Amino acid sequence: MRMLPQAHEAEKGALCSMMIDARGEIRDELLERLTPDHFASPAHGSIFSALVEMRRLERPIDFI
Repeated sequence: MRMLPQAHEAEKGALCSMMIDARGEIRDELLERLTPDHFASPAHGSIFSALVEMRRLERPIDFI
């Protein structure tokens, strides 16, 4: 079985973009295209899941 390529820095970049995007345009675009399973790092998948839930609840994302 061949391992898929992993790009942890790209995952971090996507998550950070979602968190600092004041208008939510990038966040909404990524939410349409990604799922937690797209992240090689389980921690990144968990963060993504939390961001999805915050969006569902219409809570603002606090970068801190």
